[in-house]
Amino acid sequence: MAITQEQIYTAADAIVATGKTATVAAVRASLGAGSFSTITPILREWTEAQALPTVAASPTAPAPLAVIDCLTAIAPQVWAIAALAANEHLAAERNAMDLQRTELLAALADSTATGEIIAADLETAQEQIADLTTLVTRLKSNQTAQSAAIHAAEIRTAVAEATTTERAARITDLQAVVEQLRAAIQMNQNQSAAGCG
Repeated sequence: MAITQEQIYTAADAIVATGKTATVAAVRASLGAGSFSTITPILREWTEAQALPTVAASPTAPAPLAVIDCLTAIAPQVWAIAALAANEHLAAERNAMDLQRTELLAALADSTATGEIIAADLETAQEQIADLTTLVTRLKSNQTAQSAAIHAAEIRTAVAEATTTERAARITDLQAVVEQLRAAIQMNQNQSAAGCG
C-alpha cells in the first residue's frame, strides 16, 4: 500500500509534537514503511508550509513611544534567540541530511555489493555452463565412438558366426566323405577276404 501525503504530514506533526525534528528518516521510522524518494518531496512541502510567515493586521494607530523603546531594547535578545533557534534548526536539518546521505551511501554500497555478488554468480554459472557443454560434447563423442565400436563388434560377430556356420558345414561334408571312405574300405576288405577263401 502506497504511503499518502496525509500519513506523512500526520507523522511529521507527531514527531514535532514530541520536540524532535521531522526528518525523512524519522518519518520513515514512524510510518514503518515508505521509500526516501516518496517521503522526501512531501516532507519538504510540509517543512515549507511550517515556515510560511503569518502577517498580522496593521495597527490602526502607531505604537506608543514606550512600547517602541521597550521593543528596541529587547530586539537584540529576541534576535539572538531567533538566531539560536534558527541555527539549532539548521543543525538539526544538516544532521538529518547527513543521516540521509549516510543511509543512501549505505544503500548504494549494499546495492553495489549485491551487484558484484550477482556478477560473480553469473560468471560462475557461465563457467559451469561451459564445463557442462564440454562434458556433453565429450560424452557425445564417446557415445559415437562406442556406437562405432559396438557396430564393428557386431560385424565381427556376424562374420565369426558365418565362418563358424561355414566350417560346421564343411566338417559335416568331410564327415560324410570319411564315412563313404570307411564304407569303401570295409567293402574292399570284405571282398579280399572272400577271394582268399
